[in-house]
Amino acid sequence: AAKDLVIKAIGVRKAARKAILHKKSTYLMLRDGTRYQDVKIIKVNDLGITITHHNGARSIDFAQLPHSLQLACKYDSPASN
Repeated sequence: AAKDLVIKAIGVRKAARKAILHKKSTYLMLRDGTRYQDVKIIKVNDLGITITHHNGARSIDFAQLPHSLQLACKYDSPASN
């Protein structure tokens, strides 16, 4: 039963992360205040997201993302464990 719950949780997380792929936004503000303009999410993996933005591209760890995007990605911070 516990194994089934883990498998289901992994499936939910993968579906949530797939749902944000290719999302576009006017800007993205990271937790440290860094702001990116004309953002598109081009990749989501177990470590974070990769975006394109006005000045290029960047990979960003989940921990750096705003809380709302962490929730959308089903990110479970180490501090919450």
